[in-house]
Amino acid sequence: MALQDGLATTPRLPDLLGLLEDGIVAVSASLEIELANPAAHALFGEDVLTAGRSLPEVWHGVLLRDLVRASLRAPQTAQEARVHAGGRSYLVRSGGTGDGRFALLVFRDVSAQMRLAERDFVTNAAHQLRSPVAAISGVVEVLQSGAKDVPEERDRFLAHLERECARLSRATRALLTLARAQNGSEPAQLEVVELRALLETVARGLKIRPGVAVEVECPDDLVLFAAADLLAEALANIAANAARHTRDGRISLVGRHVSDNTVVVEISDTGSGMPADVRDRATERFFRREGDTEEGFGLGLAIAAEALEATGATFELESTPGSGTTARMTFKAGRLVST
Repeated sequence: MALQDGLATTPRLPDLLGLLEDGIVAVSASLEIELANPAAHALFGEDVLTAGRSLPEVWHGVLLRDLVRASLRAPQTAQEARVHAGGRSYLVRSGGTGDGRFALLVFRDVSAQMRLAERDFVTNAAHQLRSPVAAISGVVEVLQSGAKDVPEERDRFLAHLERECARLSRATRALLTLARAQNGSEPAQLEVVELRALLETVARGLKIRPGVAVEVECPDDLVLFAAADLLAEALANIAANAARHTRDGRISLVGRHVSDNTVVVEISDTGSGMPADVRDRATERFFRREGDTEEGFGLGLAIAAEALEATGATFELESTPGSGTTARMTFKAGRLVST
């Protein structure tokens, strides 16, 4: 029985498909078009997707027939492809019925999403790269002003330059990974990360006020699964935010197991804290509380939250005005294997 014959038992299906903004094309196992909704016709033309005709190859570089064949062979696995055509970007998904008789092609216009991702990437890059670039520029100026002629000073500033270059490289990798994860072109790759070493690196990079102590509390063998560059950028942003708002007291970076499969990382401070309405908006892009005179653009926590989401972690904030803030992140635990 053809798929169209089955519509007699579901007479409203064509009407329902007509309400969808995505293009929908149903294809038989013989690669013939069974039906196409109005959005699909608008995308390719009425004559291209005529019921009973063989499925055409409408885009260079994306073989729709291969997507359908793969879906019919493995109906439990969705097939996916991306294509850029006519100045627009499309996501194509294909899925097969359990009996292997039909497949459904779904065409989604993701042009606006791609433009937003590109704009976010530029904004993120401007925010994340300004600090290491400024630091490198400062070191070069000091070396040129005479420090290069004093061996001890020269070596100290060259070591600082090396650290900032490594920071710049890490930030660039993290931004590219985040952009690819957000637009769906490439998911973030998770790996085992040794947490204590990372927390100590973040702590050493903090610019704190006199009288503020920085503490790291984490077992030496604690590891977790995350995208390493994204995790490093997220922790650095959260800790930097804590440092900006802490005038005295301490900043604590803590990692601990809460179960065999879960690791929690907390960054706590004794800073100014946030009321509930500010806390609830703290991860919004460009949000700054009224009267905030601290340096920043309102992007640090937003980028951190996006990076943590891309790496599969959960993120929450607890804060009390006048007492400080705790940023809590939850990850899958990893395991070190001796060789």
